[in-house]
Amino acid sequence: MAITYYMLQIPTLLLFFLLVAFFVCISALSTYLFRKYVRVKILRCHNEVTGFFFLAITSLYSLLVGFVVYVVWGQLNDIQANVSKEGSSAMGLYRDIKFYPDSEESKSMMKVYLNFVYDVVDDEFPNMKLMKKSFKAAESFNQFYYKIEHLNPKTPFQIQLVAEIFNHLNELDTYRGMRTSSLDSEVQPYIWLPIMLGAAITLVCGFYLDIEHL
Repeated sequence: MAITYYMLQIPTLLLFFLLVAFFVCISALSTYLFRKYVRVKILRCHNEVTGFFFLAITSLYSLLVGFVVYVVWGQLNDIQANVSKEGSSAMGLYRDIKFYPDSEESKSMMKVYLNFVYDVVDDEFPNMKLMKKSFKAAESFNQFYYKIEHLNPKTPFQIQLVAEIFNHLNELDTYRGMRTSSLDSEVQPYIWLPIMLGAAITLVCGFYLDIEHL
């Protein structure tokens, strides 16, 4: 989690160039040292065989990396969809509260509800950027839920509207839970291990492609 956090603090373009520069330097230095201290001239006449193995390994490796990119991109799209649905539920809940027939109850609910909304925008989202959870927003949501539970609708229309409020409230809770749980979504170690191992094997295979001019 710590490595992921620090990497996310670096601007995307800068991180891209740093990663490329780092691995290019590692590859160039390793190749230079291998050619300098390991004299295997017989490899040149077997470059076709070596190239075949190199192509096979890099093809499998590219397939693995493509799979990881697909999974991460899918997670990103799911999170964006959940955030959009959360916003729609929040707007629906806002309208239900605003047009509640009892003006006193409406103002009271709106005050508690907006406290929750501001806590989400001003506290929960900045904390998510730091890969932390917001206890303040969670407490505000519980207070709002408690407020809705103790409503006392008197007319059939109010009873129907309270049911609609609970419907939007439960939807909001569901999508908000999906968003906050995304903090724990990351590429697992059993995926990282073959990626790093494949990168090392690909690098080493490149050493055995004997080229006359460095």
